[in-house]
Formats: sequence, structure tokens, C-alpha cells
Amino acid sequence: MKHIYNFDNEKAIGKFLQDHPLETFDATVIGSSMAAASVVSQLIKNNKKILVIEKGYFFDRVKRNIMDIESTFMPIKPSTREIAYGGTSNLWMGLISEFDELEYTDRWSEKPSNLWGINEAELKQCSRQAWELFGIKRSYIRKKRELKSQFRLRDFTVQKKPFRAVSVLNNPKIVKLLNSYAYILGEDIKGSFVDIVSMVTEEQKRFYCKKIIVCCGGLDSTKLILNSIKEKTLDLGSRSEYVGKYYMNHPRFHLGVLNNKKNRGKKFGLKSLTKGMNYIGLSLKEEEQIKENLNNTYFKFSPVYQWKQSPEVLLIDVLLSNPRFFLKNALDFLFRRKKL
Repeated sequence: MKHIYNFDNEKAIGKFLQDHPLETFDATVIGSSMAAASVVSQLIKNNKKILVIEKGYFFDRVKRNIMDIESTFMPIKPSTREIAYGGTSNLWMGLISEFDELEYTDRWSEKPSNLWGINEAELKQCSRQAWELFGIKRSYIRKKRELKSQFRLRDFTVQKKPFRAVSVLNNPKIVKLLNSYAYILGEDIKGSFVDIVSMVTEEQKRFYCKKIIVCCGGLDSTKLILNSIKEKTLDLGSRSEYVGKYYMNHPRFHLGVLNNKKNRGKKFGLKSLTKGMNYIGLSLKEEEQIKENLNNTYFKFSPVYQWKQSPEVLLIDVLLSNPRFFLKNALDFLFRRKKL
């Protein structure tokens, strides 16, 4: 029986509902992000039948590269958001940093309150499970974090082979419905429901589900919940004021180059063929962030050596750093040229 369906016509959705009646699913996951992969991997271990609803379609790296437009005014990478099966993990380069406590508490109040509904110990446990699933190794850069200034050190770990959400979601036990945009959540006398619309035909459907888990990224998850509150299909009471609070959609940009006559690159980043890569960054100290009412902002230093400027050395460096990304792009390019 099929496990991937495309909501591109009325017959397709009819076939999906015939093959998999909604009442047979234990949970419906909205989105196919890394968060979705984390949740689904646990549910599958417990023999749960899962439906994943994704508004994107299969990721096409070559098409994406052709459509990319480089911004000059605000150089935020477009890869911070990807509408496709597998989400942003399709383009993720494997860079991650551990949570600071300040990133999940209300930093403006005198007595910080937790905004996530879980405490620090639970969050760290969830983080460890996710890192294990993603295959991320702990940073082997260990230095004193607090500096004699208003800054503190921050470690960044980079995978050699970045995790892709589809590596979990492609399991045939997980049913996927693509090109399906979930725009409303709610509850009525029949139970919990999600309203979806086809990204191709604009046909609308209402699905009643036993359990709904929202995993469509920080921006779209917030948008979905707030839209449902606005339409009065979902009532969170006083908790609604915390939806999307302090959210940032990972704005990233190249800030500049620091030139130094001395070769200090190894002070800021280390590379290993077996352990992956690690970089050092800087964050403002917590008391400085609270004092200035700043969201958590940080810098990552990427060492660049003079000898790396030659094309041959740069090619080898990219290949060793991320061979799968390099070879995938090369094969896509050659295959596309052959077709042309």
C-alpha cells in the first residue's frame, strides 16, 4: 500500500482516505521538519500509526539553486526556510549550538518564568535524545566560557554528514500527505480537527484526528496557532500571549572579515576527519542581554587561511568538510546537463 500521497487532485485525496481512514491514525503530525522526525521516531518505536501532513513537495536541489536570488540590502540566507518534504533539513549544513537557559525563559521579568512548558532538566533530556537521533557529537572544544569582558564563549558543532528529516520520514510505516497546507486547528463536538487546502487545486478538507502535533517550524507553527486563535477555532486562554513570544526566524548573514597578521585560525575553529568540525563564537553575557533587552544574538567565527584561497585546496576542503553535499550537487549538475 502507498505511503506517500500528493494532494494535487480530488481523486488523489479520495484514494488516500480510502486506503487510510483517519480514525486508524494514532497521531497526525503537521510538518516534516527535524522536529517532526524527532517526534515520529519515538512514536514509531511504540508501534503508533502516524500521518504526516506537509505543504511542500519533494525537494529539488537544482531547481532551488536556479531560483535563488541573492539579496544585497539584507543578506539573510534564503535557506533559513524551505517549503519542501523534509523542510529546512534538506539544506542544513549540520551546524548547531547547545541551548543557553536564557533562550527559553522570559528574560524581561524580575523572576523569569518558563515559556516552554518544560523545565531545564526536561529540555536538556529532549535535546540529548534529538542530538542522538541527528548523529551529532558533542563539541570537543572545551574552554572557560566566561570572558573578562561583556562576552562569553559559545560552542558550535558541525556534522560531517548533516541529518535529513526524510531519512526518518521515508519509513513506509509513516503515511505522508504532500502539497497539503494546514491553515486552521480546532476542536468541536466531533473532536480535534485540522483544516487543510491543496497547494495545487486549492481544494479544502477537514480532517478529524485523535491527536494533532504541530511541527511545521517556528514561523509556520506560530502562524498556524495564532490564526486558529483569531478564527476562534482554538482557545488557549491566557496561554495565547506566549505563542511566538521572542521568536526569531534564524536571521543569518555574513558580518565581515577580521584580518590578523598572526595565524590565529586554530584559536577559533578545529576540523577533524573523524569527529567533524567545531567553531567558537561569542554571545553577550546574560546580564548584558537582560540589561539591554536583547534577544540572544551571537557571532560564529569561521577561520580562513591564506593557503585556502587556491581553487584546488578550497575544492578539497569543501569535499572533506561535507562530501555528501559536494557530490550531490556535482551529480545533479552533470545529470541536468545530460538532459539538456
